Amino acid sequence: MNKTATCVQIRHLPTGIEVKCMKERSQSVNRFLARRELLERIERLQQGETLRDTKVEKLKKQKARRKRRSSGKYKLP
Repeated sequence: MNKTATCVQIRHLPTGIEVKCMKERSQSVNRFLARRELLERIERLQQGETLRDTKVEKLKKQKARRKRRSSGKYKLP
């Protein structure tokens, strides 16, 4: 159980992009990683990539995680 709140959530108000980071145990490191991710997303947006593409990437990652997690649960002996 996580007893400390180390998750960081950053929002870029002009674009509405929101980033949530909880990869590390240190809040300051998570803040740094979240800022870097936010910068990357803003740069992608400026280059012409739409937010929809990033949402598609996020869904693909979620599905891959779920597939990996579920594949190990129901193995027959």
